[in-house]
Amino acid sequence: MSVIFETKYLRYEINDCGQNSAFITCGAENRIIKGPAAKVINADKSEVISTSAAYSDGILVLGFEDGTEARVICDENEEYITFTLKSVSREDFHAISFLNILLSENRSDYQAVMIGMTLSTHMKEHPGDNVNLVASAYPHIGLYSTPRSPYPAKAAFFAAPVDRVREIERHILDEIPDGEIPKSKLGGPYADVCAEEARGDYFILMTDTATLDNVDSIVADMKKLGLTQLNLHHFTHYRQGDFECLSDKFPNGVKDFRAVVDAFHKNGIKVGLQTYSFFVVPTSSYVSPVPHKDLEIMREFTLKEDIGSADNELFVSESTDGVNSIEGFVYTNSPYLWIDDELIKFSVAENGKFTVVKRGAYNTVPSAHKKGSSVKQLKQYFLLPFARVGSELFYEIARKTAEFYNESGADMFYLDALDGTFVLDGEDYVWYHAMDFVREMFKYLKRDIIFNCCYNPQYTGTWFVRSRYGAVDVSLNAHRRYIDAHINYNKKTAERMGVTSELGWIDLFPQIERKQTGWQCDTVFEEDLEYICAKAFGTGASISFLESFIAHKDLPIFKKYSQILTKYALYRAQNKPTKETEKYLKEVGSGAVLKDGILYRSKLYPMMFEQGFYKGSFINPFEKQIPTFRLEAMRAADSYDSKEAVLLCDICENEPISNKCIRFDKPVSSCGNRGVGVWCKGDGSGALICINLRNFATNKQKSAEYYIKADFVGWRYFAFYKAQNAILPTDIYPMKELEYTTYTQLQDFYGYYRINFDFDAIDGVDITVNGSDSVYMKPIRMVPHVEPSCKNPTLKFGESSIKIFTEIPSECNLYFDGESCVVTDAVGNVLDRPSYEGTPVVFCGDNEINFERESNEELSRIKLTVGVVGEKLQ
Repeated sequence: MSVIFETKYLRYEINDCGQNSAFITCGAENRIIKGPAAKVINADKSEVISTSAAYSDGILVLGFEDGTEARVICDENEEYITFTLKSVSREDFHAISFLNILLSENRSDYQAVMIGMTLSTHMKEHPGDNVNLVASAYPHIGLYSTPRSPYPAKAAFFAAPVDRVREIERHILDEIPDGEIPKSKLGGPYADVCAEEARGDYFILMTDTATLDNVDSIVADMKKLGLTQLNLHHFTHYRQGDFECLSDKFPNGVKDFRAVVDAFHKNGIKVGLQTYSFFVVPTSSYVSPVPHKDLEIMREFTLKEDIGSADNELFVSESTDGVNSIEGFVYTNSPYLWIDDELIKFSVAENGKFTVVKRGAYNTVPSAHKKGSSVKQLKQYFLLPFARVGSELFYEIARKTAEFYNESGADMFYLDALDGTFVLDGEDYVWYHAMDFVREMFKYLKRDIIFNCCYNPQYTGTWFVRSRYGAVDVSLNAHRRYIDAHINYNKKTAERMGVTSELGWIDLFPQIERKQTGWQCDTVFEEDLEYICAKAFGTGASISFLESFIAHKDLPIFKKYSQILTKYALYRAQNKPTKETEKYLKEVGSGAVLKDGILYRSKLYPMMFEQGFYKGSFINPFEKQIPTFRLEAMRAADSYDSKEAVLLCDICENEPISNKCIRFDKPVSSCGNRGVGVWCKGDGSGALICINLRNFATNKQKSAEYYIKADFVGWRYFAFYKAQNAILPTDIYPMKELEYTTYTQLQDFYGYYRINFDFDAIDGVDITVNGSDSVYMKPIRMVPHVEPSCKNPTLKFGESSIKIFTEIPSECNLYFDGESCVVTDAVGNVLDRPSYEGTPVVFCGDNEINFERESNEELSRIKLTVGVVGEKLQ
């Protein structure tokens, strides 16, 4: 006999075999994906499913195929149902999913939602428009109570019309005891209360410091970009950990800091804090002059011999195998030893000996230490020490975070570095420890805040207090595609959660800010920024920026950025997107342009022209028109036979190229060469070959992709310079999406759109071939680069053409707006306003492009981006 639970809008059924059989809302289709109503996950991660179910006197008894029995207290309310874990016959397992409902995607006006109701309850998804209504409990955390909570694992679930969802969520929130989970009247089910404020655009001030002396200047710069909010980062304002304001900037401490916040308020600017969770900076009182006892460590040794205060080597009794001094922003390690009250920096650990490079590191005091003393290796992530999980310091930092917020007068909060929570207790318990820290912080807040934190899907409980969701670290290349991937991720997360989404962080000057690797970055052109602004309007997102615009506000291109951002800020303040606009601008590649207060559909089509092969095509979905276009004269690789060429990998030119994953015994250096030179023998098939250089070092996950389309016959030389990640249309090469389960997986996504590739340590090459088995390739070489110009270019669009009388220097560009041409460098300095002859015309449908230029240089690479505009959106 089936077990049936019902509410005003929902009927949920479990058959007597312990399987889900129905999830039906008011006569609509059954959305259930048949499967077990519960499951036990063993220590080895194998699953044991429920095989029986019986219900009596409010208790659901679930039997499992291995004999385990679980009892769940069930309570049917008018609009929602709660399941509370009462007992399990054994606890030698990893986890139990005492609620396990999987649904098909929603195609109705009803949403299904699940909400964990205690600190110890893990939700697979953030509450919202859920398809995985899975609530789990872990013996490692506590099934029926924890050291931090007296309550057992418990979850509520329901289905309801969309316009009832928030109200029901709020009723469930009211049922949760105060203090059990963090609550906010501006987050989670109340995120709509501050939606207008959460959609405000902000920037992060992290390399400069806001003081009373420069507030007016910062406000003036913000107004030029239409910004109304800023985050004051701990780097340059206060010490993460103990939250002492930097004394050289704020001699009277938080009182001076509060005066700065108040000055921003007087100018209508909202102020946020951007802190680093449970991490501590070395200058804080938790590290120097005496390290706090609750700092986390990697491992512990025993000092083998006495050492003096100036000795530069020390010996331990235990093995030092596997110990190293590598430091990396996303690498768990440190080169610091901790003996008594001193930190010691080492360079090499081998055969029980540490070679010391600095005594009294982090401003601790060099001291003598006795044989038998404990020698601990400090643990760091994000290059910072952090509190041991569950320690008094862990909670003290949370409390101090709240106290500083209360005293500062700030309005907003971004809890950064929470995505490093896995270093505390492993990936499986990130959800719990992140929420434990957030809960402690919110206990001590004296007012509700516009809250955001890292967007890791592991700590789903942050939904309760989130006002925003989705800040992604800055892109360095393929900016529009990066935004498309970001929007796709927001659709799966923020949109379903019912909180305001975010697009950013955005650096308007990536090539300038990165002195050593800026050559790998793509310039943010006006069309890129217009694309981002239109997408933000259509998706209701906040846009967030890095502060680089302040340092570079005198550059010519800044004026163009200012014009774009301010016109959209005004438009967004006066208009809301229609349903049609929302749908259109959520599509990959669908852009818009704002002209005279009217938003029009638009499309941009990038393509690369290699030396001697200057043909392309695109589909114009709009009416016949004069297009806009941008020509970029790119650097190229030098000759394959250059004397400075370095062999990267050997490939047999007599065998058809096939998919390969080549790994080097040790990293290969390009010896300063930035170009990739390769000969390819095409067969005219149009097959796509991708050459992907890889960094696999412990603190790097990078990809540098170069594409060859074999639409030619015979041997041809390709002289690559800048990587081509994400330049191909998505129907030819799949878009790199943000697939995020754990933080370490995110590094692959960042490594694709934030290249900064290390050519001094290439770990391997991946080659993929799609569409042919008769394409050949010669060995790949790293070669120097050349800087060819582009003289008197001609673009032929079918029967029409335009010839422009100018010479575009390497790494500069020409823009045609439909009426005139201008040649500029990457920061907007005008080099020429050339004349031209002819009028380019594109027709609705397929359009072929042929490119010509006047030059004797064989090695050249040209990037063309064509823009077309369609009908009015709104």
